Order: sequence, then structure tokens, then C-alpha cells
Amino acid sequence: MSFDVARGPTRHTVTMPPADGWVMGRVFDQHTYGGLAPAWLSRAPTVVDVGARCGAFAVYAHLMIHPAAAIHCFEPNPTRVGHLRRNLAAVPRATVAPFGLGPADAPADPFPAPGSRGGHATGPARTPAGRVPAHSGTPPRYGTSAAGGRWTY
Repeated sequence: MSFDVARGPTRHTVTMPPADGWVMGRVFDQHTYGGLAPAWLSRAPTVVDVGARCGAFAVYAHLMIHPAAAIHCFEPNPTRVGHLRRNLAAVPRATVAPFGLGPADAPADPFPAPGSRGGHATGPARTPAGRVPAHSGTPPRYGTSAAGGRWTY
């Protein structure tokens, strides 16, 4: 499933599994994350998107909050990471970390949570719908490298 979004001359196509289509309505139509007025920002912000799914909010941050925002996405579900990378390929200051965040570098076992629009959970559930192997880790270090100061994974 794909969606075309735009702000002024900047256009972007976001692809995702059909089950995630509701996210685009929440983010772009309902402006769920629209509480921060871009006029309040004196410079490009750093955006951290934990549980980025397919990147709808990251694209929103790029188009609606600030086109020069540094956007760091974390997504442990390997089935969504491919969409996330494709959706952010044209966003120059976006990075994708294919793991979740946790207290230590360790394997994690999030499961698809039935009835949860968040997609997965690591806590107990009455009826887990399956398991998705993933990795959880501590936040990466931020450095000012020759690459322009990016997260290092």
C-alpha cells in the first residue's frame, strides 16, 4: 500500500503493509503529532522516533516540522525495517537503526500483540499472536564525525 504526501513542492511516497494504513490517517490527516509549531524552532531539531514502524512520523517530521531535522529511527521488527529504509531513502538527515532500545545490548523477543495498534509488545499478553525475533540495545553514541555528526551503530 502506498500514500503520496506533500508540503509545498516537496513530495514523498510512503509504502507500508495494508495493516498499517491507519497510521497515515492518524499522522497526516489527524495531525496526531502536530502539537509542535515549526515557527517555535529556531534551528533544525533532532527527532528520535522509537518504534518507527514504516516511518510515517519520520516523514511527517521531515515535511511538516523541519526539512533539515536530523531524524533517528529505531525499529526492532525486521518485517518493517525494509519499508522504513525505503521510505526514508530520500530524507537526507534520516538514519535507521534496525533494533529496539533497552537497558542492555541483548536479544529481545517482541511479539505481535493482537488488538494493539502499536504492532508489538515485549510484556506478557493473554493471547500472543506469534513472535518476531529482534535485537534490543542501548542508545548508540552520537558523534561529530566527518559524516556530519550522525548516530553510529
